[in-house]
Amino acid sequence: MSSFWSKWMFIISIIISITGFCFCVVFTYLIPQVLEVFFKEITGIGFAEISDNQLRFMFLLSVVIGATMMGWGVMLILLCCRLVRGRDEWIWTVIAVGILTWFVVDTSLSFILGSMLNVALNTIIFLMTLPPLIANRKVLFKTVK
Repeated sequence: MSSFWSKWMFIISIIISITGFCFCVVFTYLIPQVLEVFFKEITGIGFAEISDNQLRFMFLLSVVIGATMMGWGVMLILLCCRLVRGRDEWIWTVIAVGILTWFVVDTSLSFILGSMLNVALNTIIFLMTLPPLIANRKVLFKTVK
């Protein structure tokens, strides 16, 4: 197992955490127009056309999604730190199963709901995670047995 791939996953984990922070704070409180792009894609209307209570609910959803992403990213960061220090091969299986679960569920339901923007973003993140997972495929299959 290469520490290069552990560091690659570490960087992706930081990106996931920062994106979560952006959904929690930046997009909700500082630049809500970013969230409006996702909202318009699904509903066809902008934030100006909904009530204040509906807008607060949209912001609540953004905070929940962002906090979840931050938590997931921090967990991945800690797992990657452990990978860099040792040969805990089981961690690659945990990371792979988590990423596959997220990708399949989030992307398929986003597709069903018509959010091609989220499908595209998920696919980009997933493709960024594939090289280290493919590079460690022997470890993945070994720990599953």
